[in-house]
Formats: sequence, structure tokens, C-alpha cells
Amino acid sequence: MDEAVLCERIALLQNGKILTINTPEKIVAQYPGKLYAVKSDKMSQLLRDIREFDGIDSCNSFGEYHHIGFRDDKESEHKNLLTYLNLKNHQNIEFEITTPTVEDCFINLMH
Repeated sequence: MDEAVLCERIALLQNGKILTINTPEKIVAQYPGKLYAVKSDKMSQLLRDIREFDGIDSCNSFGEYHHIGFRDDKESEHKNLLTYLNLKNHQNIEFEITTPTVEDCFINLMH
């Protein structure tokens, strides 16, 4: 979907149903909430562990990171997740806010 940002307008479809039609910029601007990028040394295990964490709304692989959204986006939840991941023995954890992509928006609209 990297090419989508080069278009004037795009339509996101699932099973023949139009989810949205707009400019790529407006689709990205409509993403609800904040999105975070996280990675560690063991990415497959990280994905499983994050998905098991109670406060996560979504977690999907995206390049070298996993993009996650929280149900209740509070700093305390971020700290709880990092504590949980440390207890699960994840090393070299990187956690930062990231800008959603058209692909993130598509995944969000599919739910």
C-alpha cells in the first residue's frame, strides 16, 4: 500500500464492500487514537506477548516493528506494557509513537 500515498484519491475495500474513499492524507488523519511502534530482539514472541496483554486493542506486524493501539491510551498502560514485556524477558525494547499509514487505517477499518 506504499503506492497509495501517491494517489489523489483511494478506495479501501474489503470483500467488495467500500470501507472508505478519500485522499490518502484524509484517511490517515481519520485514524482514531494514537498508534505506537514497538520492537525487541525476539519479534515473533513479542507479537504473541503483546497480543496477550489485557490493555491492547490491536497489534499487527509492520516492517521491523509491531504497530499497537491501546484500549485505554494512558501513560500508565504504556508503563504496564513495558513492565510486562520486561517480565517476559524481552531485551532491547523500543517503544515510540508513530504516524499511521494507509495500511494501518485499512486494518483498523476492517474491524
